[in-house]
Amino acid sequence: YTIEGRDCFRDWHKKLCREYNGNYEDGRSKSFRAGMAYEQILRSHQGDLGLYFRSLYSVFRFVELAEYGDEKHLARVARSLLSDYELVFLYYNCLSRKGRNFQKYANNYELFDNLDINLLLDVDHVFFMEEKAFGKNKEALAAIKSLKAPAQ
Repeated sequence: YTIEGRDCFRDWHKKLCREYNGNYEDGRSKSFRAGMAYEQILRSHQGDLGLYFRSLYSVFRFVELAEYGDEKHLARVARSLLSDYELVFLYYNCLSRKGRNFQKYANNYELFDNLDINLLLDVDHVFFMEEKAFGKNKEALAAIKSLKAPAQ
């Protein structure tokens, strides 16, 4: 079957989950497993994902350098165009070696304000990113708060 347009991200998400769950071995941390899974999908779809992330990075770099006066508004417009699955891939991209520079935009423009944390490989992965990247994402902020709370 043929997958067109942004539907590829949903298909890649399924592959990402399979890779993550297939890399379960004693002693491997969740962050290591997530990184391995993401890198595998990135290698498999480098042509598409590489171009996608470079283009998206350029959009946010343009927003940052624009003398528009309300860069956060421009960033919200750009952010609103991202699907749930695109946000998941952007999230893991920000955590990767090649995507680390994107974290400043994630933090400055609260890129994960609309991220459905249930689509992450593990809800605990909210800890991998700075809190400010989640903006007003109640679900993510509540998860961070509950995971930080001492066990009783």
